[in-house]
Amino acid sequence: MEHYMPEIFWHDRKALLSVDFHPVVDSGAYRIVTSSVQKEVRIWRFEYEQCLKVPSKFQLAVTFLANLSGHNVAINQVKFSQNPEVNLLASGDSDGRIAIWHLSEAPSTAPPIDDLPPNKENWIRLRVR
Repeated sequence: MEHYMPEIFWHDRKALLSVDFHPVVDSGAYRIVTSSVQKEVRIWRFEYEQCLKVPSKFQLAVTFLANLSGHNVAINQVKFSQNPEVNLLASGDSDGRIAIWHLSEAPSTAPPIDDLPPNKENWIRLRVR
């Protein structure tokens, strides 16, 4: 069995506290959400693409999609809705606050944060509890 570990600096080399997967219904790809002690949620796209050097093989491609901020402390848990057709995400921090996020069809207007690329998806915080 072969495996491939992409070299990604998930949260600037800080420890990940939570990871969840969500299928992208129309493409066969996956969204992956990660959280860390950095008080941010990051969303990534994972999909297999045909290898240019060896067309009979596929390689894992990872694309940054969005950085969500709004928590004041480390985020312990992130979870996508179990329904793959509903684009909802929950994040919970160590103070007990839970945020619910929804993927908007409108393009993102958030400016890039630090060294991150601009958000490709526009996740809107619906509720904080």
